[in-house]
Amino acid sequence: MSDISYFCSMKTEDDNKQIVRVEHAALLNDDELGELRYANDDVIIIDNIRRISQELPAVRLNMLLVAYCREGRVQMTINGKTHMAYKGNLILCNGMQVLSNAMFSYDFVVDILCISNRRVDEVIHTDNKAMDTFLYVNDNPVLQLSEEELDIYLSYKEILERRLRMPRHEYFAKTMDGILMAAIYDFLAIIQRQRQDRAPQTGESEESSDHAKAIVRRFLLLLVEDESRHHSVKYFADQLCITPKYLASICKQQTGKTPSLWIREQMIEKIRSMLLNSTLSSKEIAQHLEFPNPSFFGRFVRQHLGCTPLEFRRKHK
Repeated sequence: MSDISYFCSMKTEDDNKQIVRVEHAALLNDDELGELRYANDDVIIIDNIRRISQELPAVRLNMLLVAYCREGRVQMTINGKTHMAYKGNLILCNGMQVLSNAMFSYDFVVDILCISNRRVDEVIHTDNKAMDTFLYVNDNPVLQLSEEELDIYLSYKEILERRLRMPRHEYFAKTMDGILMAAIYDFLAIIQRQRQDRAPQTGESEESSDHAKAIVRRFLLLLVEDESRHHSVKYFADQLCITPKYLASICKQQTGKTPSLWIREQMIEKIRSMLLNSTLSSKEIAQHLEFPNPSFFGRFVRQHLGCTPLEFRRKHK
């Protein structure tokens, strides 16, 4: 397997630069990356990663990556800014960030825990403060762990590994949901602690966000509250009293995604949830989400979930 065999090509929307998206599911097949402890649709645990291509392209992750630097150091560019991570640092990367120009020391070793966007979204898209804290990671992806925080991280890795090796039982999925949810909240608490510690040194405060960041936060919160009933960028721009073009510009700059992509991804997750967790028919879901007609809804589902709504339900129930 080649160093970048699990990448699929993607172009940015604003230029001709090639960025590749690393898919969560694709990592399940790369058993050469490190010591694969466990992998399923929601979590991947890989230890002792050393085989990293020195010609790694610019990438965008389709997951939350929690990387613990065990040895050595790495220099990388994330959303246009250079960051250094050393032994003992935790690196948090998500789908809002583009990673490029990575350079690793010869003794670099890292362990990673990957959590699917679906699980992360269940937390941050229903909690305003969690969303705000999560956005802080975009500009501050490298965290220095205290001994207590390191113990928390290692404890979650251990309990996930043990739990995932155990025989399945009736409540296994609910147990895993609880562990993952707790892990995400503890990671958010670590981020919040470091955010508060940095404030006196950098002059940051809860109220000191610039105008563009404040608007993007409001857009994302509006998107959550809207529950996928409105599909156009213009609708949200009107709510924010700005032009769609300006919203597109600052959203792309702050999160790495356009508003239309945020709207589409939120819509896909809403449809997935309604198909799996409700008894509504496809027609009723299409009406609830204000699609023009059931046929348009069916085409949208086939395009983004790979099958018809009925087939999706049959596969996942």
